[in-house]
Amino acid sequence: MRECHINELFVRADARRQGVASKLLAKVEHWGRSHNCKQFDLNVDTENQGAKALFETEGYDITRYNMKKPVESDK
Repeated sequence: MRECHINELFVRADARRQGVASKLLAKVEHWGRSHNCKQFDLNVDTENQGAKALFETEGYDITRYNMKKPVESDK
């Protein structure tokens, strides 16, 4: 299966909540379909509630968690 990764989708603060992100996402998905993408994936910061809500509304599901731990000094 060909998977296409959406690396960044950014909308300026003064243009948010106006449907801009949905329109950008639709364009990206159209491009992906025309390039034989069968699935899209993307990452969202856990604190970005607006983006999480947008992607869930657009049909994206959580399929994995990316976990991090800071490296501590040996001092």
